[in-house]
Amino acid sequence: MQDPITKKHDLFFFYGSLRDVDILSAVIGKDPKSNYEGPQIITGWQAVFVAGEKYPALTKNAMATCAGETYSNFSLRDLAKIDYFEIEYHRETIEIENQTSSAWLPPASMKITTKAWNWDHFLTFEKAAFLQRTKHYMKDGRW
Repeated sequence: MQDPITKKHDLFFFYGSLRDVDILSAVIGKDPKSNYEGPQIITGWQAVFVAGEKYPALTKNAMATCAGETYSNFSLRDLAKIDYFEIEYHRETIEIENQTSSAWLPPASMKITTKAWNWDHFLTFEKAAFLQRTKHYMKDGRW
């Protein structure tokens, strides 16, 4: 039986570790290429470090831009897995280029820095270890 999918117009914007296809695959348990819509740069938002962590939070900043990737047509099971992975965050609707998209945003209580998170640094120095932790973490889910 196939999982129900979200509405065709539902877009999802990833700005942190889930931009990486290997990490997103580890989270949802399958290749997400068929869901890929393309790269996106959004204005008025910035990815900054979460205090003491290697991953970012998306915050409003009128003077900034944030690069990311957009996806669509995730199954409800896929979204449940992403929500589980993003347990500290909540999914919210944001505007991108005059259309709505969902993104996982930090709660007000999360301690974030003002230091910009760097995608290239993450890929070069953090991805391998982060991917292993992600695979281990997602094994514990009840899928």
